[in-house]
Amino acid sequence: HGRMSHGQSLYQEVVQVPLLFAAPHRIPAGRRLGPASLLDVVPTLADLLGLHLPAGSLDGVSLAGPLTAARPQPVPGRGFLLHLDFEDGTGLALLYGHDKLVLGQRPYRKELFDLAADPGEQRNRLGGPGAAAVVARLGSEMARLYERYTDAALARRAVPIGDELMRKLGALGYVAGRARPDERRIPERISAPDPYPNGLLGWEGAALTTCVRLAERGSEAYLLDGWYGVEAGGRWTAPYGSLALAPPTGGLPSALVLQGANFRPAAVRLRVSVDRRPLIDAALPPGGFRLAAPLRRSLARPLLVEIAADPAFVPSPSGAGDNRSLGIFLATACVLPAAEGGDRYRVGGP
Repeated sequence: HGRMSHGQSLYQEVVQVPLLFAAPHRIPAGRRLGPASLLDVVPTLADLLGLHLPAGSLDGVSLAGPLTAARPQPVPGRGFLLHLDFEDGTGLALLYGHDKLVLGQRPYRKELFDLAADPGEQRNRLGGPGAAAVVARLGSEMARLYERYTDAALARRAVPIGDELMRKLGALGYVAGRARPDERRIPERISAPDPYPNGLLGWEGAALTTCVRLAERGSEAYLLDGWYGVEAGGRWTAPYGSLALAPPTGGLPSALVLQGANFRPAAVRLRVSVDRRPLIDAALPPGGFRLAAPLRRSLARPLLVEIAADPAFVPSPSGAGDNRSLGIFLATACVLPAAEGGDRYRVGGP
């Protein structure tokens, strides 16, 4: 999937690792149990060694019974939660049977795979027939497992080690160094993602406010699909881009307000929807713009804002040396009281 090394994605080429137990005269040769988790290793070894650990003291399950039984035993189906928190990538995935849901930021990922038909994870089923029901099932199980693990997480302890051991562990990728800040990019509580291919991942709520300034690097917490990096004054979308904003508060009338610039040599048609409902359809001439449209009062969860610009703009034919396929340049996206809404353009909405 275009990434080098390990620990930078949640695809099968990284997470599908062989787990083998060898115990002559105890485990029949050639027995296969199917998928297991790293969480299962300790309880399995404890049972094989005859160690009696308190019930419920470990997150995994023991595979000792199915491994040592005289006849093969089925292992009950369950979900496997995968977690990624890397400097340039954050994500969760849930594997249940042959279905797998992959979510991520930096880069944005929202994918549903059928590993039986597509073991290489090349065909995203999201948006296809029956996909919404599978996403709802896997997404709710993902949220349940994630919150269960974070609720039971142990406090971090500082353990002094020597410089030489620190160097060796750092070379293997198992320590981050002494100065790295301890940040939690995914909050302790999450919800199931929405079923849309470019929509909400389920962990946006805790970080959101009603206004994002796209020139700030912290704006990544709001961005979903289809964005380029920070530039002077804002960011470019791709021809399609999506972001999340906090819903309006206080029950007062509110408006979505977008500010930016059309740096193209000609007009562009901009379409904006909120929670999949069309809100703005405007023809923008070259120059700066401020668009405002009223929002429905009933909105109560993170808002999915989708922005489509037509036609796409590739600057390189104009001699700019830029081969990107661009949409529109945005400086801010805000939910404001309706009284602050209108300015250069006012476009009606639902």
